[in-house]
Amino acid sequence: MNNLLAAASNIAADEVTGFWSRLLNDSSMENFADLEKLLAGCEIIAALDDLGLLAP
Repeated sequence: MNNLLAAASNIAADEVTGFWSRLLNDSSMENFADLEKLLAGCEIIAALDDLGLLAP
């Protein structure tokens, strides 16, 4: 999951769709249900927001 967090921190606002697409199709997440992948994505976004790494 750390690799996904690192990758997510480099995603610009106009690439949000790409973020979700990569997350849902990432090979490291293949054993998880889509709902679990969406939850992981939300957790990544929350962590980035807490660290102030999201664009204002």
